[in-house]
Amino acid sequence: MKDWQKDFETMGAKLNELGKLIDDKLEGLETVINDKIQVYVTRFVDDNEKRRRERAERNKDNPVYEYHANGFTTHVYKDGTKTVTPEKEEEKKEKTKGDKILGMVPFLDEESLHELTLQFLDGDLEIEMQKVLPFLGEKDIALLMKKIAGNNGEPFKELKLAHLLPFADEQEISRIFMQKAKQGVIDEELISYVDSDCWHEIVVDYCENKDSNLDIDKIYPHLDERDLKLLFKTYLTRQK
Repeated sequence: MKDWQKDFETMGAKLNELGKLIDDKLEGLETVINDKIQVYVTRFVDDNEKRRRERAERNKDNPVYEYHANGFTTHVYKDGTKTVTPEKEEEKKEKTKGDKILGMVPFLDEESLHELTLQFLDGDLEIEMQKVLPFLGEKDIALLMKKIAGNNGEPFKELKLAHLLPFADEQEISRIFMQKAKQGVIDEELISYVDSDCWHEIVVDYCENKDSNLDIDKIYPHLDERDLKLLFKTYLTRQK
C-alpha cells in the first residue's frame, strides 16, 4: 500500500473518531437542554400555581360576587377564580327579597337590571349593590356615580365610590375629579382613573387662576410634557 493511501486511511479513521465524539457531545448537550427545558416548564407551572394561590388568598375576603344555593356558598373573585364551600348552620338564614334577587342577577336582562338599579336608588330595595356592579351597563353605573357624587362622595347604602370606579366611564370619573379640583381638592381615590384631557384642563385652570389653592404638586407624575412645560413657564412668570 502506498504512503498516500495509508495517510488517507489514517485520516478517515480520525474523522470517524471525531464524528463519534461530536455525536456524543451533541447527545450530551441535547440531554442538558432537555433537562433545562423541563426545569423551566416545571418552574413556570409551579410559579403560575403559586401566583394563583396567592391571588386567591389575597381575594378571599373580597369576592366580587357571592351567592347561596343548596347549602353551599359560592364566592367569585376578581381574577375569575371561585370557591364553593358548605354553609355552616349559623350562616344559614332566611333569605330577604334582596338576597333572592341577588341570586338571579347573573341571569337578568338589561331592562330588569335597570329596574333593580332604580329601586335601589329610590330606597325600595335593600341589596348588596357592590355585588351587582359587574353585571350593570354604563348608564346604570352612571346613575349610581351621580347619586354618590351628589352626596359629596359619601357612601349610599354602604355602596362606595371606590366600588364603582372599575366599572365607571372614564369621562364621568374625570368630570367628578375636575369638579373637586376646582374646589382645591385632589381626590387620590380617583386619580388613577382620570383621562389626559382632564389633566390638561386642571393645569390650564391652575395657570389662569393665581389664587388657586390646589396642591398641584401631587399630580406631576400624571402630566405630559405639554402640561409640565406650561406649569414651568407659569412658575417663571409668577416669580417676576
